[in-house]
Amino acid sequence: MTANPAYVRGPKDPALWIKTLGTALDEQAARFGDKSALIVPWQSVRLSYRQLADRSRVVAKALLRLGLRHGDSVGIMAGNCHEYIEVFLGGARIGCPVVVLNNTYSPDELRNAACISSCKVIFIASKIGTKDLAAHIAILRGQGHPNPKLLELLQLVCLGNDEFDGKGIGIQSYTQLKVKAAFGITDEEMLRRAEARVDPDNVLNLQFTSGTTGAPKAAMLTHVNLLNNGLFIGDALRLTPDDIVCCPPPLFHCFGLVVGFLSSLSHGCAIVFPSDNFDAKKVVDAVMSEDATIILSVPTMFMAQLEVMAKSGQKPRRLRAGLSAGAALSVSLIAKVREKMGLRKIINAYGMTETSPITFMTVLDDSDDKAETIGRVMPHTAAKVIDSNAYIFVVNRLIHPSRYIVTMPQKFSRQPPGVSEAILITFPAPNLLLVTLNRPQQLNAMPQGSHRAFSSLELWSEKNRAGIPSHGADGDSWLEHGFGGMSNRRGKEPIIAAVSGYCFGGGFEVMLNSDCVIASESAKFGLPRASEMTLLGRTYTAQTLYEWGILSKVLPENSVLDEALRWAAEVAAQSPDAIILNHAGLLGGWDGEDPTLLSNHLPIVTTDPNALEEQARGAMETKSFKYIYRGAGELSTMDANRLAFRQWRIIPRVLKPASPRDLTTELFCVKYDSPLLVAPVGVQAMFHSSGERGLIAACAELGIPYILSTAATQSIETIAEACGPHPRWYQLYWPKDNDITRSLVLRAKNSGFSALVVTLDTVTVAWRPHDLDIANLPFLEGIGNAVGFSDPVFREKFYARSGKTPEEDQLGASRYWISEVFAAEHHSWEDLELLRELWEGPIVLKGVLSAEDARLALQHGVDGIVVSNHGGRQIDGGVSSLEMLPEVVEAVGDRMTILFDSGIRTGSDIIKAIALGAQAVFVGRPALYGSGIAGKEGAYEVLAGLLADMEQCMAIAGFQSIADLKPSIIRKV
Repeated sequence: MTANPAYVRGPKDPALWIKTLGTALDEQAARFGDKSALIVPWQSVRLSYRQLADRSRVVAKALLRLGLRHGDSVGIMAGNCHEYIEVFLGGARIGCPVVVLNNTYSPDELRNAACISSCKVIFIASKIGTKDLAAHIAILRGQGHPNPKLLELLQLVCLGNDEFDGKGIGIQSYTQLKVKAAFGITDEEMLRRAEARVDPDNVLNLQFTSGTTGAPKAAMLTHVNLLNNGLFIGDALRLTPDDIVCCPPPLFHCFGLVVGFLSSLSHGCAIVFPSDNFDAKKVVDAVMSEDATIILSVPTMFMAQLEVMAKSGQKPRRLRAGLSAGAALSVSLIAKVREKMGLRKIINAYGMTETSPITFMTVLDDSDDKAETIGRVMPHTAAKVIDSNAYIFVVNRLIHPSRYIVTMPQKFSRQPPGVSEAILITFPAPNLLLVTLNRPQQLNAMPQGSHRAFSSLELWSEKNRAGIPSHGADGDSWLEHGFGGMSNRRGKEPIIAAVSGYCFGGGFEVMLNSDCVIASESAKFGLPRASEMTLLGRTYTAQTLYEWGILSKVLPENSVLDEALRWAAEVAAQSPDAIILNHAGLLGGWDGEDPTLLSNHLPIVTTDPNALEEQARGAMETKSFKYIYRGAGELSTMDANRLAFRQWRIIPRVLKPASPRDLTTELFCVKYDSPLLVAPVGVQAMFHSSGERGLIAACAELGIPYILSTAATQSIETIAEACGPHPRWYQLYWPKDNDITRSLVLRAKNSGFSALVVTLDTVTVAWRPHDLDIANLPFLEGIGNAVGFSDPVFREKFYARSGKTPEEDQLGASRYWISEVFAAEHHSWEDLELLRELWEGPIVLKGVLSAEDARLALQHGVDGIVVSNHGGRQIDGGVSSLEMLPEVVEAVGDRMTILFDSGIRTGSDIIKAIALGAQAVFVGRPALYGSGIAGKEGAYEVLAGLLADMEQCMAIAGFQSIADLKPSIIRKV
């Protein structure tokens, strides 16, 4: 079969670098030592490879001291300066993606970009060229914004200005930051551990595209992507360690960062950044003074440099080659640049941000007229070349097993699984996953390798995202059994198939098991195992299958994908949970089940909130159930919590757009999928053998942050590892011993917990008759003490007083631990200063019911409060949380984050709490009942059911988003 000339592939040599940027830098530092690596004339800075590696370690340690951990984003907005490179390398060492923020952003654009990318710290210059960034810094500090707490999680480091006083939101100078991190054995050990966690496939850089590919978006590029692109660019320029590269393009653009810096680093060159902002005279001066051999520019920069040279009469002595990117460089301009600047050759480079960024380049051996072409495809890169009239998009990517470029919505915490070079992954719209087959020589047939790829994608997909596969034919590669887990498929996500060309074998099987199929008029269908098709050799047209009712629609070939994407977007706009339930009903009907009963798909956990307790009672051991079920005294506070919700009624609206619903909620500058959080609950191993892990997994699937209790049954570090990349907060039962407090808080900080929830209503355990009557005291049995027993300071202090370890004297250690965390002694408001010293992130006080206490919390710099009575487990005869919520909101609601806890059982309860001023709610008992009934699956069903109930209620009542849930939508009766 003749190869399709539209498909091109670069050479397989040289071999890919499968390493992290930190490793590459260390290797180059060992090889080149004191040789110049970075030259910044405008700052009078000249760093060797060894110095650059050392400085990157200092920055990495500084980031760790700020509380950043693997996967946390680091933003930077600055001109071309040595600090920019040091921050980029420092973040790379510990697995913190660096978000490069465009120097032209307005203050509002900067704030939005910081929030979208979830930056934990931003390095920002006080000015860039003549542009003052005071307004940008002010808006990042929350000034001039209706919600000044929006960015309180963010820490700021100012470059080039040591005058900041450290007030506000963690702002300090770059010099101060590095001095603090320059020394310390502990920091070195932390750095070694952090570096060991970084993988070449981790995201290294988040680049905001310029919008030329449709709309600006954040491209997530890995160590492998960027290092290899820099390596191949340097090879095309034939860089050697003797070269000196002059780079005027900005570092916030991939031209400066990848084409410039990483190509130089990979070849042991020195790179010169002449000025913080483009200045043609400074570029020419740098080329002359540093005897540069390579110049990087866009066409307009070349023209400005030529003008400066014409006026000064200067002509570079050693320039041998130039590289232009971003726009075509005409043959006439090439000739002029070569003549005036003494260049022997100029090469052109093209690509997209998403492709690391260069895909095609000319090389030094090409003639000048080749500059008007896109050049040659890069090594290890595949592309499809199209003309301006073809209906197809170009996909260019580095090809390596499990290593490929994909532009993902920021909500996803990890990339899709590695598939193969025959399957391309893109996200064309929110909640849509587009799977495109890429086997043109086999007419896009689906062999056994594709089966495994589709299976892995099926497992990866967690929520409804419509997939759109295309199919072809290859008579030697049909799969003998069901394809990709698609046969009689049970997935939750609807699949829409867009079919053009041949659809045989595995492709036919996938098509039959898709939910909707849109085909081109020229498509052909067949299945070798079907007798009529096999024995008679028949294939069927799209029109025939449409008449049989197998296809949903038949269209001209160039309209198929557009229509499939429109259908998929329409599906994705609906309630995810409603889609799952409706999809289950359809599957039941196909299987011959009674669609009104879904008898084979009954929920594991009852959907009736009033029946949940009884189901849990039957499934759990008596002690475990009663520990959750009951509360303090005669349960009057528990009863008040539920009664309070029944005293409020929702006022529905009609004839209002309520689709698609948007439950996304922003807390402390982090966007979550919904306003639902699971309350921190201890002793979870009592309820199910999976302990905390089951609830962690359920929260991860639903995008809910997990809040670890101090009374957990596993250590802080173990839970952090189980959470992986998913968001996590730490709840502190505040010990009376400051040394133990300091140790617990720092352990949580070092383990990547992002918020500190301090529970204040448990200075001692309440009078709970239902536990006392059956001696239900899990802490004395060693359950719920893992955080304390694993704490080095607590262990040291217990050994000093008893001469034993907690393992040798469990009862004694338990009593000592209880005496610390439930000490019957109140801390003071002034004691919060210690927590603020230890914790740079948001601090949230849980158990605030008084408006006066809320005001005091605000005065003492607290970031948020949880209006909570501990679910009625602490004070009998107390006020309900909901009745106090309006007073607290009135006192401080527009100046701090208010969360709600106690009594949530239904989706309408969540709506009522938010309408009364809460920004998010905690749910406790229901999630634990689900976990006690069926572990992770049970907890998931309860939490997903709450969200589905909430979303359905919003749809019926005419509310489209969280912003619609205002006090005016409810009434007290």
